[in-house]
Amino acid sequence: MKKTFGFTLAEVLITLGIIGVVAALTMPTFTTKTTTAKIGPQLAKAVSMFEQANKALLADYESDSLQGVVLSDGTRLLKNGKTYMTALESHLNGTQSGNYSFYAADGTFYSTSTKTFPSTTDVCLKDTGSNATSPNKCVIASSFYIDINGYNKSPNKWGRDRFRFKLFDDGTLAPWGAVGNLPRGDSDNKWTEKCKSNEVPADYQYCAGSIFDNGLTVQYK
Repeated sequence: MKKTFGFTLAEVLITLGIIGVVAALTMPTFTTKTTTAKIGPQLAKAVSMFEQANKALLADYESDSLQGVVLSDGTRLLKNGKTYMTALESHLNGTQSGNYSFYAADGTFYSTSTKTFPSTTDVCLKDTGSNATSPNKCVIASSFYIDINGYNKSPNKWGRDRFRFKLFDDGTLAPWGAVGNLPRGDSDNKWTEKCKSNEVPADYQYCAGSIFDNGLTVQYK
């Protein structure tokens, strides 16, 4: 008699069951790692897009400082957050969603809690302290926020899709908590203390600094 080799139905079902269990255990980790790997590049792109928009805005008014821009009606660009965000519309190719917030065309959400920006250099906050890398720059918004997937999309949590920066008068951003780019030069307020690598952060707001200081990779949990 000819002997036939193969698997029984029971063996096939057991094998498929094992594969299903392994997939169920590994897929969440794989998905998390994939999502995490995208955060740094997405955030860098959002920052670059915003800074380029400010550069174009300054070129329009032939100014090297946002504080020096005076609009056609005689008011200053930084009269308030709404005026500033409105001026960025054409350069970010998006829509203003509120007085102090803006949606770019790709869904990135930019916002600030600053209702009134400093309008003259003598009232701006200098980037000071022993760790400040830009001592001659004025900080026109110490709290500027970027949500890389949009305010109306989850998870809307610090360090996962929402990140904090400070905005300078030349239109550039500095990640909150980055070493050498600390808020007001506070030496203890940096990601190495607040958002340590391989640990759950004490304050996720400082994790923007961790990402930029670690080659656009997420090192925290």
